Amino acid sequence: MADTPISGSLIGCPIPDSDDPHHITIGPLANHCALNMIEPPYFPGPFKNNQERYLAQIDIALDHIFKGHLCQRDTLDAYLWHLELRELVGLCDMLAEEPNKVYIKHADDKGDHLMGDGEGNVTGIIDWEWAYATTKEEAFSSPYFCFTHIRYYAGNNLMTPAEELLIQAYERSGRKDLADCIRNGKIYQRLSHIGTFESWPCPQRGFLEVFARWKPANLKPPAKFDVSWRIYLIDRYRDNETLQELIKLEDWDQEKGRVEVESEREKWLEKRNKKCKEHSSVENS
Repeated sequence: MADTPISGSLIGCPIPDSDDPHHITIGPLANHCALNMIEPPYFPGPFKNNQERYLAQIDIALDHIFKGHLCQRDTLDAYLWHLELRELVGLCDMLAEEPNKVYIKHADDKGDHLMGDGEGNVTGIIDWEWAYATTKEEAFSSPYFCFTHIRYYAGNNLMTPAEELLIQAYERSGRKDLADCIRNGKIYQRLSHIGTFESWPCPQRGFLEVFARWKPANLKPPAKFDVSWRIYLIDRYRDNETLQELIKLEDWDQEKGRVEVESEREKWLEKRNKKCKEHSSVENS
């Protein structure tokens, strides 16, 4: 498939021509992660580039979060997280590049989409209902079953053992281009989590790392998803009108939060100073 791009240069779902089975057009992007619109036209796209595509998906996620359709447990933090992600995607010129060729990407490649025989040969690939056309870099980035590893969920963007094996296999076959798609594909893996939110710091670390080249120098959120993180991002995106409305709905008091953070900081400093004095007393005795 790496040698057979499909006609067109847009990102979206392929639509076969009923009159000509050899002709395919690219239509809107259907998504299995609730990143479709509730009202017509339901499906966004097609898109000229991945930046346009991901921004549209983030905007849909933001709307769903605000209306209570997604991330109902951590609504305000999930909304802030997606605002931060939107800023990063909007600054990523790599995602803004318009492809001159597009390739089919299997969107449900968990491993159970592969069929095989008793000798270990692949005999078929199923579950193509969410497949879409995208850039070569994304289409041949690591499949889901290769990158889902404990180190990935710990925010680590190093290659997993399965990805290392896949890279080696491609290079033995003389396909350095596909090996590079695996090496450089972490950004697509992280972006596959649009519409979700985990209230622990590891995912944020992984996201910020893959966007390091484009991250503004003044974007320095606290490492933990805690009150100080929330305060920081509310201050950063304070001009977002929907955020201000959500703050009211969630009954969040920004100034009260600041007092809480400062109080916790003072307690921590007091505890640290006490330990330092105790340590100094032991050394001097």
